Amino acid sequence: MAMEYMAEGNPVEAIKAYESLVNIGAPEIIAGKARNEIKRIEN
Repeated sequence: MAMEYMAEGNPVEAIKAYESLVNIGAPEIIAGKARNEIKRIEN
């Protein structure tokens, strides 16, 4: 789902979708993982 949101140009929803998959750990770590994944998808 995250990739579909990125394709639509909606990084906020992409991050939320990715966070729902990796919701183990502190919120800051989860957000960091999500941002890293979005950067990876964009490149």
